[in-house]
Amino acid sequence: MIYLRDNISRIEKLLSDNSISSTTYAALEARLALERVCYDRLQISHDYISHDEIKKWQPKDVVQKLIQEVDESVASEFTLFISKEPAEDREMTREEYENLEFIPVGTQSGFSPRKIGSLWNALSRLALHVHLPDSKDKSVSEYGDNDEIRKKISEVIVELNRISSGNLISSGLGPEVHFTCECGQANKRRQRFLSAGKILHCINPNCNETYTVEMDGDEFLFARRFVDIKCKCGRDLKMQKKTILSIGHDQYGKIICDACERDIYVEWRLVQIQR
Repeated sequence: MIYLRDNISRIEKLLSDNSISSTTYAALEARLALERVCYDRLQISHDYISHDEIKKWQPKDVVQKLIQEVDESVASEFTLFISKEPAEDREMTREEYENLEFIPVGTQSGFSPRKIGSLWNALSRLALHVHLPDSKDKSVSEYGDNDEIRKKISEVIVELNRISSGNLISSGLGPEVHFTCECGQANKRRQRFLSAGKILHCINPNCNETYTVEMDGDEFLFARRFVDIKCKCGRDLKMQKKTILSIGHDQYGKIICDACERDIYVEWRLVQIQR
């Protein structure tokens, strides 16, 4: 993508100084650029996955999660074409499709999440930490080896230049399933990634609602996950399961009864069981 040109320019300008301090800052810029490549793919796919479902924030892990949950081609290289003329409103043969005139819409540059992760970790190891001495005789060096760092940065620049040649990022194709959360947020998921028993989080980052996927024949249903709590006034309340599970051992959760406005507190307690 075009934005990588600025990243590459900053890295190369720092390398031109050839001092170890500038090389170290170039390594930081290179690492940030790798993160941006991966997180840019996440941003365009966020309509299909909650931030809570991204368990690991490292760039390669984020992309792997998107491949598993949103789009198998999120890190693949492909060119999207569109027919110059509308397809006929009937079932067409493959030969008829191939005879249509297609024009390119754009190309998505692919990359290996494993390679991105390897470069990202290498930059940190070589340049972005003071090395831990393993004995009293070893001196503490403020910087890493200039030549080794520059060599690794050069590998990153090659990868960034290749990825920046693309002019398209896709969030994927295929049938979608829609549902509306209790908070009012519209949610959608790729149908092919859904299965009975799968737990989904609302994509609203301020919402704690989660749902279990259920199947009724070919129809997808989304069952809200909650725990029943009875107020002293007799009202049955529903507390989000995610909220309860997030309560620490020395903390408590609170829910307000919508009938009597009483505050109800929930906490975890150890119980001894005799068997």
